Amino acid sequence: LDPVTALPAAVRVRVAAGEVLDEVTLRSYAIGAVHMALGWMLSEGLAVDASTGECRDLTIRSWRIIPARHMPEVEVTLLDEPGPARAAADAVFVAAAAATWDAVAALDGERPEVFPARASRTGRMLAR
Repeated sequence: LDPVTALPAAVRVRVAAGEVLDEVTLRSYAIGAVHMALGWMLSEGLAVDASTGECRDLTIRSWRIIPARHMPEVEVTLLDEPGPARAAADAVFVAAAAATWDAVAALDGERPEVFPARASRTGRMLAR
C-alpha cells in the first residue's frame, strides 16, 4: 500500500503451477485473483436486510468492486516447476488476501477485526 495515498500501489505474485499450458491465461487468472482478494479484504460486500437476509441492492456499483483506477499494477512471475499443470488462482487469491490484510495492519498500526476493512485508511480511500 502506498504510505501517502493508502491505496494499493503494487502487487508482486510468484506462481508455481506445474507445467504452464498457457502463460497468458495463467497470468490473467492470477491478476483476477489479486483483484478479487483486494476487493474482499478492502471494500466488497452485499447490502442485506438484517432480519431476512434478503439482498437490498443488486447493482454492480453497490457491491463496491475496486474500480480499474484503483487497481495496482500486478507483476506476475511464473516459476518453472516440473510436474502436471495445477490450478493456481485459489492459491494466489489466498496469498494476496493475507498480504493485503498484513499491509493494512502495517499501514494503520493495528489489524482490522472485520473484513472488508472499510474503516481502515485504505478502505476509506477506496470509497471515494
